[in-house]
Amino acid sequence: TGLVAGWIDAAADKCNVEIKRAVTSLDDVATVTENVKFSHSALSAAACFERMAAFWNNLHWPKVSQRYSFIVKVIENLATATKYYVQESHKHLKTKGFYDDPKSEEFEITPQLCICLNDIEHVSEELLKIPVALQFDALISRLAEVEGDAPAAAARRTMEGLIKYANDDVMYHINQVVLSIADQMSKDVNIRVTTLLNAGHEADLFQALDPLMQYLSQCMQVFNACLSKSVLDNVVENIWSVALTSFVQAVEDPKLDQIVAKRLSSSLNELVSFFHAGGSGLSMEKLKNDKYTKMCEILDVKALTVDELIECHLQTLAKWTKAAKKENGQLSFSVGYIQDKETLEITVIKGTNLPVMDSNGLSDPYVEIVLMPESRFKIKPVKTDYKKKELNPFYAKDFNINVKEDLLNASGSVLTLTVLDYDRYTKNDYSGMVVIGCEEIPRLPCGSSGIDDPNAPQRQNYELPLVFDTMTPALMELSRRKNHYVHDFNEWHSQRESFAESVLSKFSKSH
Repeated sequence: TGLVAGWIDAAADKCNVEIKRAVTSLDDVATVTENVKFSHSALSAAACFERMAAFWNNLHWPKVSQRYSFIVKVIENLATATKYYVQESHKHLKTKGFYDDPKSEEFEITPQLCICLNDIEHVSEELLKIPVALQFDALISRLAEVEGDAPAAAARRTMEGLIKYANDDVMYHINQVVLSIADQMSKDVNIRVTTLLNAGHEADLFQALDPLMQYLSQCMQVFNACLSKSVLDNVVENIWSVALTSFVQAVEDPKLDQIVAKRLSSSLNELVSFFHAGGSGLSMEKLKNDKYTKMCEILDVKALTVDELIECHLQTLAKWTKAAKKENGQLSFSVGYIQDKETLEITVIKGTNLPVMDSNGLSDPYVEIVLMPESRFKIKPVKTDYKKKELNPFYAKDFNINVKEDLLNASGSVLTLTVLDYDRYTKNDYSGMVVIGCEEIPRLPCGSSGIDDPNAPQRQNYELPLVFDTMTPALMELSRRKNHYVHDFNEWHSQRESFAESVLSKFSKSH
């Protein structure tokens, strides 16, 4: 046994010498397949592993427990040799300045860099084959027969732990190289995204995007020509992350205008197609990750016109109304559109558990009704009387609003009912609102009082919770836009934005 142990140590020393010599030939390229290349160093290291496995198998060591100890030692030595190869390859990259040369004005993707990544992965894959080459499963089965299942299971965990530890080290170094590539490329990507941003408003999309696409295409040509599939996927995924980060920085610029936002949105779609490569590149799941989704949501808002932003804001409030909590207070009303009279009939019935707005623990609430967008309807708001010192007011107030049906049918039309606290000497305080899409309002052929058929369309009864927070992403973007139309809309909305500062504290104290 001492002789065999000595041989294993000697073989390990010889293997290390060979690997050290092999690392010096990292620049000596060998083409293994049409698209995958390695240096002779990786092939030499793999051949060294094969020789050690073949020599051990030829020994046919009879005693099971000793055979296990020797195999573990062989695997341990090969794992150490693998880590040594990876570390030396990493040093070689630094020496050559392939991915971390600060003097370079533009980072250059070279075949040698790709080949070095292939080498590291190839040697790691050869290590993973060693347990099979050493017939480890057969040994574990024999060990279970002789010494029992528990020792056999412990032996398997030891072997797998050695392989995993070495492979984790390999993956760490591969990721270090890949992350450094991505970091170096980020500077060049940022320059080209800035070019995209600064192109004039009249610039053609593809002309503005061309510098970025050309750069990425050149890099991908080298990667596709040289990298193995698994390394390629890792590199491309990190480059996609770099591109997204650069776009995020552009999107978060408060000076980003609508035209450039629309261009960025279209550019992002082009990049998704580029990185997806018709299904042979990154999967849509990896491309459309959380960062991408969040950025698209921001761009979708920033790319809207003023009219579209107002519609988006109002539609969002309608969605929030459906999701609001009953604890916020509720408003009961009925509504229907009488087609032959072109009249919107609304009855405000009551409020329930409305927010406390005054120091006496009560409120003086009234309801204001507005069809929005105001620029479309141009109809003055109508209001109920206010109910003094009341949190559960009963109104039973009818309103008839003359309005063309085509305006109700227009996209983005909504009916808003806002609860406000009446103050004689100061500004009336916003207490919450409900918003419904006008498409939900039932169309009635004639007035409800003239309908005897129980199967005929009837007015819709609602009991909806109040929405307090009205600061939607669209409204935030509107507040950034500068024109008189936006100013008028924001003036109307200003009293509905005060909840975060005033109503929330009052509501919290009342509950």
